[in-house]
Amino acid sequence: MRTFFFLVLLGLVSYGGYLVMRSFQNAEDGCTTTAAATAPEAPSPLPPATPACGYVPDAETAVAIALAVWKPLYGKERIGKEKPYTATLSNGAWTVSGTPPLDALGGTAFARIARDDGRILLVSHGK
Repeated sequence: MRTFFFLVLLGLVSYGGYLVMRSFQNAEDGCTTTAAATAPEAPSPLPPATPACGYVPDAETAVAIALAVWKPLYGKERIGKEKPYTATLSNGAWTVSGTPPLDALGGTAFARIARDDGRILLVSHGK
């Protein structure tokens, strides 16, 4: 009997996107269960809205994304010493890098970020 009740619950139907409510009586304990089903949403006929210049349209946005990635990896203090940051656009990707401090012998943080969708293509730090 339990199996039958479970299969009836699985058989909920939705018509044309309207919410369908069904009540079922459990034969064992007499409790009434109300279940709801909705139709799955149809895919949108329109493509997702993408800005004409991509999600990373300018150098300021590229630097902000790079900082969000660098700080957890290399530490706020270390990255803060690499100001000013530069960002250049080439072949659809931003190249963002820091400036080495005057007293430093090592390199700086470096990132490549896709202009269209903001993907992180490369993250590195020179030695």
